[in-house]
Amino acid sequence: STTGDDAGFTAVNSAAVEMFDADSKADLEDHTIGDAYAEDDDRKRVSELLRERGRLEGKEVRLETLSDEPFWASMTASAETNDEGELRFIGIIEDITERKERERQLKQLHDATQDLVGAESPAEVAQRASAAADEVLKVKANGVHLYDEDADALVPAAASDRTRELLGEVPAIDDGIAWETYQRGETQLYDDIRTAEGVLNEETAMRSELLVPLGEYGVFLFSSTTVGAFDEEDVRVAKILARNTEAVLAEQAKEQQLREHTRDLLHAETLFENAQDAFFVIAVGTESYRLERVNPAHEALTGLDRQSH
Repeated sequence: STTGDDAGFTAVNSAAVEMFDADSKADLEDHTIGDAYAEDDDRKRVSELLRERGRLEGKEVRLETLSDEPFWASMTASAETNDEGELRFIGIIEDITERKERERQLKQLHDATQDLVGAESPAEVAQRASAAADEVLKVKANGVHLYDEDADALVPAAASDRTRELLGEVPAIDDGIAWETYQRGETQLYDDIRTAEGVLNEETAMRSELLVPLGEYGVFLFSSTTVGAFDEEDVRVAKILARNTEAVLAEQAKEQQLREHTRDLLHAETLFENAQDAFFVIAVGTESYRLERVNPAHEALTGLDRQSH
Protein backbone atom coordinates (compact mmCIF):
# COMPACT_ATOMS: atom_id res chain seq x y z
CA SER A 1 0.00 0.00 0.00
CA THR A 2 0.99 3.64 -0.37
CA THR A 3 1.46 5.91 2.66
CA GLY A 4 -0.11 9.15 3.85
CA ASP A 5 -3.61 10.20 4.83
CA ASP A 6 -5.03 9.25 1.44
CA ALA A 7 -2.96 6.06 1.14
CA GLY A 8 -4.51 3.32 -0.93
CA PHE A 9 -4.06 -0.35 -1.75
CA THR A 10 -1.72 -0.88 -4.68
CA ALA A 11 -1.87 -4.68 -4.81
CA VAL A 12 -4.04 -7.21 -2.97
CA ASN A 13 -4.66 -10.94 -3.21
CA SER A 14 -7.95 -12.88 -3.29
CA ALA A 15 -7.77 -13.59 0.46
CA ALA A 16 -7.79 -9.85 1.16
CA VAL A 17 -10.76 -9.39 -1.16
CA GLU A 18 -12.68 -12.00 0.84
CA MET A 19 -11.52 -10.67 4.21
CA PHE A 20 -12.68 -7.12 3.46
CA ASP A 21 -15.87 -8.25 1.72
CA ALA A 22 -14.90 -6.51 -1.52
CA ASP A 23 -16.43 -7.33 -4.91
CA SER A 24 -13.05 -7.75 -6.55
CA LYS A 25 -9.37 -6.84 -6.31
CA ALA A 26 -10.11 -3.69 -8.27
CA ASP A 27 -12.90 -2.82 -5.85
CA LEU A 28 -10.59 -3.10 -2.84
CA GLU A 29 -7.74 -1.27 -4.55
CA ASP A 30 -10.16 1.57 -5.23
CA HIS A 31 -10.46 2.24 -1.46
CA THR A 32 -8.07 4.01 0.87
CA ILE A 33 -6.28 2.30 3.74
CA GLY A 34 -8.39 4.40 6.09
CA ASP A 35 -11.48 2.55 4.88
CA ALA A 36 -10.02 -0.66 6.33
CA TYR A 37 -9.57 0.66 9.88
CA ALA A 38 -12.33 0.73 12.47
CA GLU A 39 -10.53 3.62 14.20
CA ASP A 40 -8.46 6.19 12.30
CA ASP A 41 -6.15 6.60 15.32
CA ASP A 42 -5.07 2.98 14.82
CA ARG A 43 -4.18 3.71 11.20
CA LYS A 44 -2.08 6.69 12.21
CA ARG A 45 -0.34 4.71 14.96
CA VAL A 46 0.52 1.80 12.64
CA SER A 47 1.86 4.22 10.03
CA GLU A 48 3.99 6.01 12.63
CA LEU A 49 5.42 2.75 13.97
CA LEU A 50 6.29 1.51 10.50
CA ARG A 51 8.06 4.76 9.70
CA GLU A 52 9.98 4.65 13.00
CA ARG A 53 10.86 0.94 13.15
CA GLY A 54 10.58 -0.19 9.56
CA ARG A 55 8.71 -3.37 10.58
CA LEU A 56 5.83 -4.60 12.75
CA GLU A 57 5.24 -8.17 13.94
CA GLY A 58 1.79 -9.34 15.01
CA LYS A 59 0.36 -5.90 15.70
CA GLU A 60 -3.28 -6.33 16.83
CA VAL A 61 -5.69 -3.78 15.40
CA ARG A 62 -9.40 -3.37 14.82
CA LEU A 63 -10.23 -3.34 11.12
CA GLU A 64 -13.54 -3.35 9.29
CA THR A 65 -14.88 -4.68 6.03
CA LEU A 66 -16.14 -2.48 3.22
CA SER A 67 -19.62 -3.25 4.55
CA ASP A 68 -18.61 -1.78 7.94
CA GLU A 69 -18.35 -5.11 9.80
CA PRO A 70 -15.56 -4.80 12.42
CA PHE A 71 -13.04 -7.59 13.05
CA TRP A 72 -9.79 -8.11 14.91
CA ALA A 73 -6.63 -8.54 12.85
CA SER A 74 -2.98 -9.36 13.47
CA MET A 75 -0.77 -7.33 11.16
CA THR A 76 2.82 -8.07 10.15
CA ALA A 77 4.21 -5.40 7.85
CA SER A 78 7.38 -3.71 6.69
CA ALA A 79 8.21 -0.32 5.18
CA GLU A 80 10.09 -0.45 1.89
CA THR A 81 11.17 2.09 -0.70
CA ASN A 82 10.56 1.31 -4.39
CA ASP A 83 12.75 2.21 -7.35
CA GLU A 84 11.14 5.64 -7.57
CA GLY A 85 12.05 6.36 -3.95
CA GLU A 86 8.45 6.11 -2.78
CA LEU A 87 7.74 4.58 0.63
CA ARG A 88 5.44 1.55 0.54
CA PHE A 89 3.99 -0.62 3.27
CA ILE A 90 3.91 -4.35 2.52
CA GLY A 91 2.07 -6.58 4.92
CA ILE A 92 0.14 -9.71 5.84
CA ILE A 93 -3.16 -9.51 7.72
CA GLU A 94 -4.65 -12.39 9.70
CA ASP A 95 -8.23 -12.37 10.98
CA ILE A 96 -7.97 -13.18 14.71
CA THR A 97 -11.55 -12.38 15.68
CA GLU A 98 -12.25 -15.90 16.94
CA ARG A 99 -9.07 -15.91 19.03
CA LYS A 100 -9.95 -12.54 20.58
CA GLU A 101 -13.44 -13.84 21.32
CA ARG A 102 -11.95 -16.85 23.13
CA GLU A 103 -9.70 -14.53 25.13
CA ARG A 104 -12.73 -12.43 26.05
CA GLN A 105 -14.64 -15.51 27.13
CA LEU A 106 -11.77 -16.82 29.25
CA LYS A 107 -11.42 -13.45 30.98
CA GLN A 108 -15.15 -13.30 31.65
CA LEU A 109 -15.19 -16.92 32.83
CA HIS A 110 -12.49 -16.05 35.35
CA ASP A 111 -14.44 -13.00 36.54
CA ALA A 112 -17.67 -15.02 36.68
CA THR A 113 -16.02 -17.70 38.82
CA GLN A 114 -14.83 -15.09 41.30
CA ASP A 115 -18.37 -13.71 41.38
CA LEU A 116 -19.86 -17.17 41.97
CA VAL A 117 -17.58 -17.78 44.94
CA GLY A 118 -19.03 -14.70 46.63
CA ALA A 119 -22.62 -16.02 46.48
CA GLU A 120 -24.17 -16.89 49.83
CA SER A 121 -26.84 -19.40 48.80
CA PRO A 122 -27.59 -21.92 46.03
CA ALA A 123 -30.25 -19.56 44.66
CA GLU A 124 -27.74 -16.73 44.47
CA VAL A 125 -25.19 -19.02 42.80
CA ALA A 126 -27.82 -19.90 40.18
CA GLN A 127 -28.71 -16.26 39.58
CA ARG A 128 -25.07 -15.23 39.16
CA ALA A 129 -24.38 -18.17 36.88
CA SER A 130 -27.31 -17.24 34.65
CA ALA A 131 -26.12 -13.64 34.46
CA ALA A 132 -22.63 -14.87 33.57
CA ALA A 133 -24.05 -16.93 30.70
CA ASP A 134 -25.56 -13.72 29.29
CA GLU A 135 -22.11 -12.14 29.20
CA VAL A 136 -19.77 -15.03 28.45
CA LEU A 137 -21.82 -16.93 25.88
CA LYS A 138 -24.12 -14.11 24.86
CA VAL A 139 -26.93 -16.64 25.31
CA LYS A 140 -29.90 -14.57 26.33
CA ALA A 141 -32.19 -17.56 26.97
CA ASN A 142 -30.73 -19.62 29.79
CA GLY A 143 -31.62 -20.90 33.20
CA VAL A 144 -30.54 -23.00 36.16
CA HIS A 145 -32.76 -25.68 37.66
CA LEU A 146 -31.75 -27.13 41.04
CA TYR A 147 -32.94 -30.44 42.40
CA ASP A 148 -35.50 -30.17 45.21
CA GLU A 149 -35.76 -33.34 47.29
CA ASP A 150 -39.20 -32.53 48.68
CA ALA A 151 -40.64 -31.96 45.20
CA ASP A 152 -38.46 -34.70 43.64
CA ALA A 153 -38.06 -32.34 40.71
CA LEU A 154 -35.75 -29.76 39.17
CA VAL A 155 -37.12 -26.40 40.23
CA PRO A 156 -36.20 -23.12 38.52
CA ALA A 157 -33.63 -21.27 40.63
CA ALA A 158 -32.71 -18.68 37.98
CA ALA A 159 -33.88 -17.74 34.51
CA SER A 160 -32.77 -14.96 32.19
CA ASP A 161 -35.16 -12.21 31.12
CA ARG A 162 -35.22 -13.68 27.61
CA THR A 163 -36.25 -17.08 28.97
CA ARG A 164 -39.13 -15.58 30.93
CA GLU A 165 -40.13 -13.54 27.89
CA LEU A 166 -40.33 -16.68 25.75
CA LEU A 167 -41.73 -19.14 28.28
CA GLY A 168 -43.62 -17.01 30.76
CA GLU A 169 -43.64 -18.86 34.08
CA VAL A 170 -40.75 -21.32 34.11
CA PRO A 171 -42.01 -24.73 35.25
CA ALA A 172 -40.43 -27.33 37.49
CA ILE A 173 -39.10 -30.37 35.64
CA ASP A 174 -39.60 -34.02 36.57
CA ASP A 175 -39.66 -35.55 33.10
CA GLY A 176 -38.35 -35.08 29.59
CA ILE A 177 -34.92 -34.23 28.22
CA ALA A 178 -33.74 -31.98 31.06
CA TRP A 179 -34.67 -34.60 33.65
CA GLU A 180 -32.84 -37.24 31.61
CA THR A 181 -29.77 -34.99 31.47
CA TYR A 182 -29.84 -34.67 35.26
CA GLN A 183 -30.28 -38.39 35.90
CA ARG A 184 -27.66 -39.51 33.37
CA GLY A 185 -25.19 -36.73 34.18
CA GLU A 186 -24.37 -36.23 30.52
CA THR A 187 -24.32 -33.05 28.44
CA GLN A 188 -26.85 -33.02 25.61
CA LEU A 189 -26.92 -30.74 22.55
CA TYR A 190 -29.85 -30.41 20.17
CA ASP A 191 -29.68 -28.36 16.99
CA ASP A 192 -33.49 -28.42 16.91
CA ILE A 193 -35.12 -29.41 20.18
CA ARG A 194 -38.55 -29.69 18.53
CA THR A 195 -37.47 -32.82 16.68
CA ALA A 196 -35.79 -34.48 19.69
CA GLU A 197 -37.21 -37.67 21.13
CA GLY A 198 -38.70 -37.04 24.55
CA VAL A 199 -39.33 -33.31 24.08
CA LEU A 200 -42.29 -32.24 26.25
CA ASN A 201 -43.47 -29.40 24.00
CA GLU A 202 -43.05 -29.83 20.26
CA GLU A 203 -44.25 -26.26 19.72
CA THR A 204 -41.71 -24.67 22.06
CA ALA A 205 -40.29 -21.30 21.04
CA MET A 206 -36.82 -22.71 21.66
CA ARG A 207 -35.02 -24.39 18.77
CA SER A 208 -31.38 -25.07 19.72
CA GLU A 209 -30.81 -26.31 23.25
CA LEU A 210 -27.69 -27.20 25.22
CA LEU A 211 -28.21 -28.96 28.56
CA VAL A 212 -25.29 -29.37 30.97
CA PRO A 213 -25.65 -31.29 34.26
CA LEU A 214 -24.55 -29.75 37.56
CA GLY A 215 -23.75 -33.05 39.23
CA GLU A 216 -26.24 -33.93 41.97
CA TYR A 217 -27.38 -30.32 42.19
CA GLY A 218 -29.27 -29.70 38.95
CA VAL A 219 -29.03 -28.71 35.29
CA PHE A 220 -27.83 -25.61 33.40
CA LEU A 221 -29.92 -24.94 30.28
CA PHE A 222 -28.81 -22.78 27.35
CA SER A 223 -31.35 -22.11 24.61
CA SER A 224 -31.79 -20.21 21.36
CA THR A 225 -34.67 -19.54 19.00
CA THR A 226 -32.27 -20.24 16.11
CA VAL A 227 -31.63 -23.73 14.76
CA GLY A 228 -28.00 -24.90 15.14
CA ALA A 229 -27.00 -21.95 17.30
CA PHE A 230 -24.29 -23.69 19.36
CA ASP A 231 -20.87 -24.74 18.08
CA GLU A 232 -18.09 -26.76 19.75
CA GLU A 233 -16.59 -23.68 21.36
CA ASP A 234 -19.96 -22.75 22.89
CA VAL A 235 -20.24 -26.25 24.34
CA ARG A 236 -16.73 -26.05 25.77
CA VAL A 237 -17.33 -22.69 27.44
CA ALA A 238 -20.76 -23.75 28.74
CA LYS A 239 -19.21 -26.84 30.34
CA ILE A 240 -16.55 -24.73 32.06
CA LEU A 241 -19.18 -22.36 33.43
CA ALA A 242 -21.33 -25.29 34.57
CA ARG A 243 -18.36 -27.03 36.18
CA ASN A 244 -17.47 -23.89 38.11
CA THR A 245 -21.09 -23.49 39.17
CA GLU A 246 -21.22 -27.10 40.36
CA ALA A 247 -17.99 -26.64 42.34
CA VAL A 248 -19.40 -23.63 44.21
CA LEU A 249 -22.68 -25.47 44.90
CA ALA A 250 -20.70 -28.44 46.24
CA GLU A 251 -18.68 -26.20 48.54
CA GLN A 252 -21.84 -24.56 49.85
CA ALA A 253 -23.40 -27.99 50.46
CA LYS A 254 -20.30 -29.05 52.41
CA GLU A 255 -20.42 -25.88 54.50
CA GLN A 256 -24.13 -26.41 55.15
CA GLN A 257 -23.49 -29.98 56.31
CA LEU A 258 -20.76 -28.72 58.64
CA ARG A 259 -23.11 -26.09 60.08
CA GLU A 260 -25.82 -28.69 60.61
CA HIS A 261 -23.35 -31.08 62.26
CA THR A 262 -22.09 -28.33 64.56
CA ARG A 263 -25.67 -27.37 65.41
CA ASP A 264 -26.52 -31.00 66.21
CA LEU A 265 -23.48 -31.30 68.47
CA LEU A 266 -24.40 -28.12 70.33
CA HIS A 267 -27.97 -29.32 70.69
CA ALA A 268 -26.81 -32.70 72.06
CA GLU A 269 -24.41 -30.97 74.46
CA THR A 270 -27.20 -28.75 75.75
CA LEU A 271 -29.49 -31.74 76.30
CA PHE A 272 -26.69 -33.69 78.03
CA GLU A 273 -25.86 -30.90 80.46
CA ASN A 274 -29.44 -29.91 81.30
CA ALA A 275 -31.23 -33.25 81.33
CA GLN A 276 -33.07 -34.18 84.53
CA ASP A 277 -32.10 -37.83 84.04
CA ALA A 278 -28.62 -39.20 84.70
CA PHE A 279 -26.53 -39.62 81.58
CA PHE A 280 -22.97 -40.80 81.12
CA VAL A 281 -20.52 -41.34 78.27
CA ILE A 282 -18.32 -44.43 78.08
CA ALA A 283 -15.19 -44.62 75.93
CA VAL A 284 -14.87 -48.11 74.48
CA GLY A 285 -11.34 -49.43 74.01
CA THR A 286 -10.15 -52.68 72.46
CA GLU A 287 -9.99 -54.48 75.81
CA SER A 288 -11.59 -52.16 78.34
CA TYR A 289 -14.22 -49.54 79.00
CA ARG A 290 -13.69 -46.17 80.58
CA LEU A 291 -16.22 -43.75 82.02
CA GLU A 292 -15.49 -40.55 80.19
CA ARG A 293 -18.22 -38.11 81.19
CA VAL A 294 -21.25 -37.79 83.40
CA ASN A 295 -23.86 -35.04 83.41
CA PRO A 296 -24.83 -32.96 86.48
CA ALA A 297 -27.88 -35.16 87.20
CA HIS A 298 -25.67 -38.29 87.21
CA GLU A 299 -23.16 -36.59 89.53
CA ALA A 300 -25.89 -35.59 91.94
CA LEU A 301 -27.32 -39.11 91.94
CA THR A 302 -24.10 -41.12 92.29
CA GLY A 303 -21.71 -38.66 93.90
CA LEU A 304 -19.19 -39.26 91.12
CA ASP A 305 -16.91 -36.30 90.55
CA ARG A 306 -17.28 -35.23 86.91
CA GLN A 307 -13.58 -34.36 86.74
CA SER A 308 -12.10 -37.33 88.67
CA HIS A 309 -12.56 -40.21 86.23
